[in-house]
Amino acid sequence: MNGLSSTNDYKWRARVQYNPAKNPYQTYGPWKYYSNFSTDPQGGFKPKVHPQILSLTVFCEGFYDAGINSMTTSDTSVVLLRSSVSPYTVVDSARSVISSNGTASISFLNAVSGTPYYIVIKHRNTIETWSAAPLSFNGGSLSYNFSASAASAYGNNLKQVDASPVKFALYSGDVNKDGTIDLNDVIQIYNGANTFLTGYVVTDLTGNYVVDLTDLLMAYNNSVNFVSVIRP
Repeated sequence: MNGLSSTNDYKWRARVQYNPAKNPYQTYGPWKYYSNFSTDPQGGFKPKVHPQILSLTVFCEGFYDAGINSMTTSDTSVVLLRSSVSPYTVVDSARSVISSNGTASISFLNAVSGTPYYIVIKHRNTIETWSAAPLSFNGGSLSYNFSASAASAYGNNLKQVDASPVKFALYSGDVNKDGTIDLNDVIQIYNGANTFLTGYVVTDLTGNYVVDLTDLLMAYNNSVNFVSVIRP
C-alpha cells in the first residue's frame, strides 16, 4: 500500500457519516477502532495478530519416572483456555507436545492480555485437570506449573509422583474420557493387557507402547480412590 511501511503496525478506524437531510444536527458519528494491521509487501494489508504464549509445566502420572525425575517420553495434549465465569466457555484451544521434562510453549490467538482464564489440560488417558484459579497473560506471556504442588490444580486434583524433588502429576487411567477413573476403564485396560496390545494406544498409561499389569494396577488404584474431574 502506497505511503505505508511494511515494518510498522497500524490501526484502522471508521465512523458513520449521516445524511444531512435526515440528521441536520450531527454530521458524523464517533470514531471507532476496529483492528490492528500490518501492510503486505505484495500489496494490500493483513490483520496483525498478537499471540499469547503460555509456558506450561505438567506431568502425566503414568509417564513419570521418579528415578530420572522426568517422564520417560513426550506426548501430545490439548490445552484449553476457559472463561473465568460460569458457564466457563472455551475461549481458545491448542494442541501441543509436552516434552519429557514436562514443559511446553503454547500459542493462543484468541486470548487477550489482562483477561483471566482457567487453564485446562486434556490428555488422552489422564483426568481432565483445571488450574487452581483463573490466570491472566501479562504482556503476551504467562507461566504456570501444575507440578509444583497439589494446590496447583483446582480441588487439589493431582497425584504426587516424586518426593525429591517434590513433583505432582495428572492422574492416569481415564481411558474412556468420561471424567472418572472407574471399573469401565479398568476393564478396558485389562482387555488390552490380556490380548498383549501394543502400540500408541489409549490403554497404555505408562507410554511404553505395551499394555500390561502396570497400567492395570495404576488405573485400579485410582479407581478405588474415586478419582474424577473436579471443576469450578
